Amino acid sequence: MNVTIRKATTSDVPEILNIVNYSILHTTSNYNYEIQSLEAQLKWFKIKQ
Repeated sequence: MNVTIRKATTSDVPEILNIVNYSILHTTSNYNYEIQSLEAQLKWFKIKQ
């Protein structure tokens, strides 16, 4: 198996959001209590770039 590591782009944000929201709903690894919106995740992404 080949693994490629690259910087995330804004086109990746919807899938990042799916991962984040899954972790909010199904794990104890995320301390948010409410699922995030796409707008909130885009804002987070722009801050983190």
